[in-house]
Amino acid sequence: RGIGAAIALAAGRAGADVAVAYNVHADGAESVAGGVRSLGRKAATFQADLADVTQAKAMVQRVEERFGAIDGLVNNAGIMPQSPFLEIDEREWDLVLRTDLTAAFACSQAALPGMLERGRGSIVMITSRLGQIGFAGVAHYSAAKAGMVALAKSIAREFGSRGIRANAVAPA
Repeated sequence: RGIGAAIALAAGRAGADVAVAYNVHADGAESVAGGVRSLGRKAATFQADLADVTQAKAMVQRVEERFGAIDGLVNNAGIMPQSPFLEIDEREWDLVLRTDLTAAFACSQAALPGMLERGRGSIVMITSRLGQIGFAGVAHYSAAKAGMVALAKSIAREFGSRGIRANAVAPA
């Protein structure tokens, strides 16, 4: 949906085959995949709850089995419940951090070995300006998005010399 759909279609227009991940919106994911296929590219949908590390890594494996090597990974999964800081309970905090940050970690860690084998690859973290400035009512979201920036920088520093690019983009 939204930014993810736009990224998938832009990737298709640029000549990429596209794996569209989704958790619950199968129809929307299939619509995006259909849009990519209408551009003459391959596209398929892959269901996973990316907040679950095991499911996230298994989804990356299914993508590799279907398409072969992953050249580019866009970590875009995210939720942004709005809760005053003192009302965020541990369950909500964990869910936001798992969905917005841990999913990016798990997918990146699963995709990196294949990229390293080929000596090239690109990982893009879709973050937010709120990860840079913080914002009232979304402390958990802001913290997760800030973590994605640091994750991208860390991956870039560790693997850049081996042909892997990692960037964080904050659409605004």
